[in-house]
Amino acid sequence: MKIESISIQHFKLFNNLEVSFKHKTLEEVSHQFLILGDNGAGKTTLSHRTAPSTGN
Repeated sequence: MKIESISIQHFKLFNNLEVSFKHKTLEEVSHQFLILGDNGAGKTTLSHRTAPSTGN
């Protein structure tokens, strides 16, 4: 499964966040991506929202 984009509204520190994982030139979804940011910027929140649910 590949996630093409994610939209987060009113969750923790994100009021309205749109993230695309699609390469702008190749028009393909990337196999890998890197999330960088200062402490408290929301890196973990973004990764939790993109992780598939395990049903637990």
